[in-house]
Amino acid sequence: RLLHPPMHRANILQVLEKHRQGTVPGRLLRSELTAHRSLIDRLTLHKVLDSHEGCVNRLCWNSTGTKLASVSDDCSLVIWDAALGREVEKIFTGHTLNVFAVAFLPETGDQRLVTGAMDYHVRVHTLRESGAAESRVFRCHTDRVKDVEVERGNPHMFWTASEDGTIRQFDLRAPPAEGAGAGRATVIVNLNKEYRRSGAEIKSVSVSAARPWLLAAACDDPVARVWDRRMLGA
Repeated sequence: RLLHPPMHRANILQVLEKHRQGTVPGRLLRSELTAHRSLIDRLTLHKVLDSHEGCVNRLCWNSTGTKLASVSDDCSLVIWDAALGREVEKIFTGHTLNVFAVAFLPETGDQRLVTGAMDYHVRVHTLRESGAAESRVFRCHTDRVKDVEVERGNPHMFWTASEDGTIRQFDLRAPPAEGAGAGRATVIVNLNKEYRRSGAEIKSVSVSAARPWLLAAACDDPVARVWDRRMLGA
């Protein structure tokens, strides 16, 4: 028996009234409202953002939802005004192969972004008022970089996931990681070492917004993994 009527049989005010009466638990209120038929029927294509010359591989919003960053096989990074649907800035990242990952670094006024690519490199881009961008490169991964993750409120640190089987932690307050020796110091997860098998790949990494010491990863097998960063060596 359905506990709640299908959304097409109830309007939003009825849902809110049931929540006030206690018959719709708070944990269900958000999902019921966002899935309400009256809202779904109003969905339309808002904007088409056209600037890249290759497949768009990853998107990322800034913290306020006013800007959208996109990266592509054309090795460029485009920052968009989300409301107007116009290009704010286009950066040629310096990557030499497909760019798979992008993130705004928090608390930097949307002036600093991180990218990762098929060329194994991680780059930090700092935007200048002149329109130019400075790029700092980290050459520590040994395979494609598939994801970049940041922590809310932390402008100095970020994490990368790569098909070399590692998650690496970067601190921009430290000297740049150059070469294999320096790169090893940033490894906090190494599946090849942990599970004693070669060829392990990490496809995605995620830091918990509520408990940022928790780090989750999607790999090339049927399970998801979660680590406590406080217990990992870095």
